[in-house]
Amino acid sequence: MIIFTICLLFVCLGNIHSQINVPNPSIDLHLDIENVEYEFVEKRKADLQRDVEGWEDRFGNSDRAVKFFRQGSSLRLSNYNINVVHTVSFWACITDPSEIPSGAIPFKPTDTQMEFYNWTDRENRILKGLGRKKATVGFNRYIPKPDGTIVPWYLWAYKPAQFDQRGWYHIFVVHGMYYTRLVMYKPDLTKAYSYIWMGDQGFPTNKYLYLGGYGEHFPANSAMDDFKVYDAALSKEQVSALYHSESQLSMGNEALLNVGTGAPLYSSTWYFHCVGLDETFRYVMQNQTDLSFLSAEAGYALAKVSKAESDYQQWAFSPVSDTAQGRIFTISNCSTGMNLTDTRESVLQQVSDNTDFQKWCVSQTDANNQTREKGK
Repeated sequence: MIIFTICLLFVCLGNIHSQINVPNPSIDLHLDIENVEYEFVEKRKADLQRDVEGWEDRFGNSDRAVKFFRQGSSLRLSNYNINVVHTVSFWACITDPSEIPSGAIPFKPTDTQMEFYNWTDRENRILKGLGRKKATVGFNRYIPKPDGTIVPWYLWAYKPAQFDQRGWYHIFVVHGMYYTRLVMYKPDLTKAYSYIWMGDQGFPTNKYLYLGGYGEHFPANSAMDDFKVYDAALSKEQVSALYHSESQLSMGNEALLNVGTGAPLYSSTWYFHCVGLDETFRYVMQNQTDLSFLSAEAGYALAKVSKAESDYQQWAFSPVSDTAQGRIFTISNCSTGMNLTDTRESVLQQVSDNTDFQKWCVSQTDANNQTREKGK
C-alpha cells in the first residue's frame, strides 16, 4: 500500500485579528518543576517516568520549564477522551540549532530520533506525534503491514520548518481528519508551516499521551513549557492569538499586585488562560491556591467559582507599562466592562479613573510573596 504525502511549506509573519474566540484547553500542563506532573483541567497528576530537570522559561524565570534528559524519560497521561481532530500547542527551547542540508535525506541512519510528544495505543505503539532528528521536525505516523503489525514512520519537514535558530519556539500541531498541519513560530518571530495531506489512521479511546521519550525512545534534547491540547482544529487566527498572548504574558505562578496598595489579589498567585482576542487579549484567571476562577457578579462584587463558563469569568488585559518586577495592566471584566480595582472591599470600579488603584502588576513572587525581578 502506497500512501502519498504532499508537503507545503512557507514562511510569513503573523497578524493579529480582533474578535477571535479560543476554546479552553482539554489538557493543560504548565511544566513548572515544582509541580511538573499536575494537569490543570482534570486536576490530577500524570505519571512521571525517570528523570526531569528544571529549566529557565522564555521569560527568564528559573525552574518554570522542564527538560527530560534520559532515554525513557517522560510524562504519561491516560484516560483523556481527546477527539481525533485536535490541536497540540507547546514551547520548546533549542540550544543546538543547525540547518537542513541539501539532498534527499537530511540526516544519517545513525542520527538519533528524539521525541516531543506521542499518542500511543495501550501496547505503546505510536499513533501520531511529533519528533526531531538533527535540524528537522517531523510527524510521527505509521505504516500498517499485512500481518497486522505497524512500522513507525517519521515524516520530516523541509526548510524553512527547521530548528535553525537558538531559543524558544512555539509549536502548534493541528491534527485534522484528513490532514496534519504544523505551525512553528521561531525565536526571531518568523513563522513556518508544514502540511501533510494525511489524516486519521485510527485513534482509539484507550490511549496514552507521552511527553518526552518513553521505553527505548529518547526525549528531545530541549526544554519544554506550557503543553496544551485543544479538542478542536484551531484556525490560523486562533493559533496567532494564542502565540501572541503567550508571548506577552507568562502562564502561571504570577501574583496580581495592586499598584496603589502593593497588595496581592486574594494573597495568591494565578494562572492565566487565553480565551480570545477582541482588541485586547481575554483571559480566565485561575487561583493557584484553590484552582477557582475569578468572576464578576452582576453588581460590583467579585466571586470565586469552580468553572469558567461565561463572560463574567473573562478579563481583558490592557498593557500600561513594563517594570523590572513585571508588566503593568488595567484589567476589565468582559461582561460588566468594569475595571478590577483595589479589592480590600471586594468591589469593581464602574469606570477607570486612571489611578494606581486601577492598575495591576503581573509579577513572579518568592515564597514570602515578595516581588522579584525576572530570572532571579
